[in-house]
Amino acid sequence: MKQSEILILTEGGRKIGYGHIIRCSALYDGLQKRGFDVKFIINGDDEVKKVLINKNYKIADWRNEKHLDSLFLENKIIIIDSYLVSQKIYDYISKESRLVVYVDDNKRLNYKNGIVINYGIYAKELEYEILKFKKLLGTTYSILREPFLECRVKNIKKEINNILITLGGSDVLNLTPKILKILNKKYENIKKDVIVGNGFNNIEEIQLIKDDKIKLFYNLNAQEMKEKMGKADLVISTGGSTLYELIAVGVPTIAIRVAENQKRNIEYFKKEGIIIGMNDFEKKILLEKIEEIKNIEIRKKMSKKGQEKIDGFGVKRIVDVIEKNNFSLRRATIKDIKKVYELSNANYVREYSTNKEKIKWNDHIIWYNDVLENQKKILYIVEVKGEFVGQVRFDLSEIENVISISLSEKIRGKGMGKWIIDRALMRLEKEERIKKVTAYILEDNVVSKKVFENFDGEVDIQIIKKCHELH
Repeated sequence: MKQSEILILTEGGRKIGYGHIIRCSALYDGLQKRGFDVKFIINGDDEVKKVLINKNYKIADWRNEKHLDSLFLENKIIIIDSYLVSQKIYDYISKESRLVVYVDDNKRLNYKNGIVINYGIYAKELEYEILKFKKLLGTTYSILREPFLECRVKNIKKEINNILITLGGSDVLNLTPKILKILNKKYENIKKDVIVGNGFNNIEEIQLIKDDKIKLFYNLNAQEMKEKMGKADLVISTGGSTLYELIAVGVPTIAIRVAENQKRNIEYFKKEGIIIGMNDFEKKILLEKIEEIKNIEIRKKMSKKGQEKIDGFGVKRIVDVIEKNNFSLRRATIKDIKKVYELSNANYVREYSTNKEKIKWNDHIIWYNDVLENQKKILYIVEVKGEFVGQVRFDLSEIENVISISLSEKIRGKGMGKWIIDRALMRLEKEERIKKVTAYILEDNVVSKKVFENFDGEVDIQIIKKCHELH
């Protein structure tokens, strides 16, 4: 059975570059391989088409509630990667979608429900405070394109004979011609390979500098980029997402900051001896850094440390987490009566129920019909890939609103309980305007108590020894 639909909401273009799109493309490929139906919605210009070959996409300004409503978010998983969208829009998407995944770099906003991904080497020091989302932090979750999944140990040569220059999709500071002029004057016999991005506005200037030692490469795909990186003895790059791919390949790199959000990347990788960093571009400093990195022992250490830090399996780990939390909630119907009955009578459910006696079928029919007809009783069915895996029930009254949950053995012990409760509470608030409920838990049901403790302020936990309610 096909997995859920996933929308990737991001931005990119000639003016702001393609970094968000490129890293989200790696997620797109990983998710599509697992059977998810993935589509890009991109706030950008027509230039983005060049980096979206063989991708399902739409160019649209999605940064308003009206357009988001047209996307029917409720049954979809949403991935957001943006530096421009407001807290209000993020909150709206979080509330309306089945599951939201935030790709973040600098703890830009106050993220609420969902999964936050920050694969920066510095991510764990940002102290994300909200408990109600899963945090995938650090280089373990580096988002690299598929060819970088497995990289051989880099063979470091004694001499630097080939320098690769890759400054992003648009070379926003026009550094490529400046660097080439410096290298041509100081290292005229060294080969220079230049990656020309789709958004370069300085191609004519670069071509005027070109000589027999300079080769220009246009619109390389991920596999071609990996091959170019692997053949280079030294790379001059920016501090964005490409830096992580270079480190995975193990090629010694001088990284130049061209945007404020790259500052931490460069500082932390530099501190660990994985790269040589430049906070700002200066001719004198660049030449000093090249002379420093000529030392083969320095390059060997950089390469080894980097490949130990980034193993290339980050996308796989992220997709594993998304897949594990890919479930849906819907209102119960009469067709669910038998499955609810069987789950309610399962030994592992009755063991921690407040009434341990088995439920009789006739009693269940009476109770179930009452649930469907009574507006004060709400029963949500939990499904994974269309298969019944659990139930969440709310019994509403003027005195209190009580929550109870039962999950199938197929998903018990997999950490999904917290997510299911969270989604059910969000839906209850949306449909009934109810923000607080009560959970009655047996004193020896340690697991349930621990799960519900994540909802301080939303769930009042009542520890009990015995209860006479049938279900």
